Amino acid sequence: FHRHVKTCEVGVKEYYSNGAFTLKKTIFDELEEHGISIPKENQTFPYRASYDIECLLKKPSIPGTSKIDYSSEHVLVSVSVCSNVPGFLEPRCFVLAKEGAHKQLVKEMLNYLLEISETSAALLREKYRDYLELIAKTPVSEKF
Repeated sequence: FHRHVKTCEVGVKEYYSNGAFTLKKTIFDELEEHGISIPKENQTFPYRASYDIECLLKKPSIPGTSKIDYSSEHVLVSVSVCSNVPGFLEPRCFVLAKEGAHKQLVKEMLNYLLEISETSAALLREKYRDYLELIAKTPVSEKF
């Protein structure tokens, strides 16, 4: 590289002032610097929620143009949600109650996912209570 820079007639377009790429410290590395050690097995988020959306295809309600031909339209019919959060282990299915009630179906599904999220947050706050108290006592607690 240095030899090329000396002989290059076009010139160097960019210098990287920070040098080569390096990984940034994780939040766990930074906590360690403040004397708070989180075990490796507690450094990943343990809960998941997944969903499966089913649609039917119907004739399009939008007319085509000279350049576009709409062959079919996807219409939301149901959503199934499953999770590994305690209290939400059984799959739950949300089915379109009546034609045109798509927004209500989506609202119900999102509210359910919010319940799952809030429950997982409460479980984790309890699990990590001692660590959270230690963090609150550090001089740079607002950073965390």
